[in-house]
Amino acid sequence: MNSGNKTVSTNSQLPEITPDLARRLTLPELAALPEDAVTRIVCRLLWSVDRSGVDRLVMAMGHDLDFFATPASTRYHSAYEGGLAMHSLLVYRLILDKDRYFGLDLPQDSLAITALCHDLCKAGTYQKILKGRREGTKINQRGQTVANWVDIETWEVGDAFPVGHGEKSVIILQRYIDLSDLEIAMIVGHMGGFDERRNVFNRLAELWPAVAALHASDLEATYILEAREQAC
Repeated sequence: MNSGNKTVSTNSQLPEITPDLARRLTLPELAALPEDAVTRIVCRLLWSVDRSGVDRLVMAMGHDLDFFATPASTRYHSAYEGGLAMHSLLVYRLILDKDRYFGLDLPQDSLAITALCHDLCKAGTYQKILKGRREGTKINQRGQTVANWVDIETWEVGDAFPVGHGEKSVIILQRYIDLSDLEIAMIVGHMGGFDERRNVFNRLAELWPAVAALHASDLEATYILEAREQAC
C-alpha cells in the first residue's frame, strides 16, 4: 500500500490509557477521536496484554504491516487512512459492553487481542487508485447533453497473501504472539453469516459464545457507528 508507514511512538511517550478509560469513553466520543489519539489508544491497549511478543506485534503493526495507515474498507465503512484502527477500537469498546452485559467473563487480554486485531488481515492490502464516476451531465462541444465523468481517488484491494479473512489474521498474529483456542475461534468466526462457511460460524458460536459477541460488535461498528459512503 502506498500510504506510507505510521511511526508508533515508544511506550513511555504515550499517556496512561487503560481498558478502564476505554470503558468510560462513550461510543460517539471514541468515534470523534483524531487519528493520532486512536493510534495511541490501540498501542496502549495492546501493550497492556501480558504476553510474550506483544512489543514486536505493535512495532510490526506500525511499520511492516502498515496497520495504522490502512482503511477499514474500500468505501463501505471508515474508508480513509487510519480507518482500520478506528474500526478496531470501536469493536473493542462494543465487545467490552457485551462481556459485562452477558456475563461472558472473558479475559481482558483476549478482548484486546481479538477486537483490535480481528481484521489484521486487511493491513497493508489497500492502495489508492483513480476511478471514473458519473456526476450528473454536461453540454459537449456539439451542444449535446452527455454524461459528466470525473476521476475520483478511491481504494482498491490488492492482497498478495489471499488465505482467508479471519484465518489470515490468525496466521499473522501467531508470527508474533501465541493465541488461545478461544481467541482463534473468535477471530476466525467474526465474519459470521458473511463467511461462505456459515456452518463453521454456527459451530464455533455454540462452542464459544464470545464468537457471536465479536461478530455482533463488528456489525454494529460497521453499520451503525462508522462513516459510510454511498456506492458509486
